[in-house]
Amino acid sequence: MVKNDNFAVTSMILGIISVIFDLIPGINFLGIILAILAIVFAVIGKNKIKNSNGELNGNGMATTGLVLGIIAVVLFILFLVACGALIGATSSTNY
Repeated sequence: MVKNDNFAVTSMILGIISVIFDLIPGINFLGIILAILAIVFAVIGKNKIKNSNGELNGNGMATTGLVLGIIAVVLFILFLVACGALIGATSSTNY
């Protein structure tokens, strides 16, 4: 019986949670931490699956965790850029 790799499952769960946390103001800094962990665990899981000679499954879950982790990082960067633009726009007043 082929079993799923634990790193792949963990990366998928962390990827889902990181995207959700990125969309909630105030706790989106937790999203970036979870996103980085999702990416790291996805890479580890994909390597373990590739080297297991068919004994481990879960490549799709690892890919999902990797993609969601990258999406969460991009969302976080866009949030920082938007905040910077908002602060820059409100602080440049003409007197």
